[in-house]
Amino acid sequence: MIKYKDIDKKDKRILDALQCNSRMSYSDLAKDVGLVRETAYYRVLSLEKRGIIRKYVSFIDISKFGLSIYCVFLNLSTSSVDARKKIIARIRSDPNVTWAASVGSYYDLVFAIQATDARHFKTTYADLCEGFKEHIHEERFSQRVRLEANPIDKNPQKNTRMIYSGMDSHPEIDDLDKGILKRIMEDSRVSILQLSDLLKRPGSTIKARLKRLEMLGIIQGYGILLDYERLGVQVYQLLITTTSLNREESRMLHSYCRSIENIPFYAETIAPWSFEITVLVEDNTNLQSILNDLKERLGSRLKAIEVIPTFDYYLKYQSLGKAV
Repeated sequence: MIKYKDIDKKDKRILDALQCNSRMSYSDLAKDVGLVRETAYYRVLSLEKRGIIRKYVSFIDISKFGLSIYCVFLNLSTSSVDARKKIIARIRSDPNVTWAASVGSYYDLVFAIQATDARHFKTTYADLCEGFKEHIHEERFSQRVRLEANPIDKNPQKNTRMIYSGMDSHPEIDDLDKGILKRIMEDSRVSILQLSDLLKRPGSTIKARLKRLEMLGIIQGYGILLDYERLGVQVYQLLITTTSLNREESRMLHSYCRSIENIPFYAETIAPWSFEITVLVEDNTNLQSILNDLKERLGSRLKAIEVIPTFDYYLKYQSLGKAV
């Protein structure tokens, strides 16, 4: 269990509840954690002011829009702080970049680009790097075949959220749907009344459309981004290389990732490695325990685990970019 630093049990329960559904009302939140509504409200406000809750987010399956996720791992040749800041600013400003982080070990930066196919990714990446390609010492790429997000609360009735399923279904959506998606990505707690005012449509219409987007699987759920450093938690990316896993072995690994509170995201990939797993740990003992579990479960199928510390996990977090 993750024991967030300087967080009491009630605040921990609030964070767990909002990780599972950040759109829940303060009344429902209070009931869930055993507080009165006003106390729940002020505790959430305090968590926001302290910078622990960084953002309220929506989990969107971008494959519904015919998009794939390509991750880029960069080793930079420059040690200039100003040069690195400019590179990060350029990456964060690109609408096709949906997520970015600064990392340690061999790599300096990792970020995700949404693209319709490999050719689109190649041209998008080339355009993005035009202003700093002379500073790239080495680059490695992965295409995510499947990407899932776990709610921290491991209640089996609360489903894993899909960020990329690989199921390209192309449901029909119109400008109103896009307007709703754009705004709930900016803040998943935006109310029906606020959406109604912003989009100039009746609240009943907004509520029905939001429900439809959920039923279609476009919206997979709602959660929060936390400042893990403030909580005394270190984030690592595990790049796991295996021999080819059969379906049962693959299901076993997915089931393990879903069962571990310390794993908020995991992905199958087409890359020099087979899986990318994000882990949250409080110390090296916690990390070693997860690594030992993975080694034991994968056995002879495991070839290597590359461990990458992540220093700023959310340099950018945006689910759809140009898709809406």
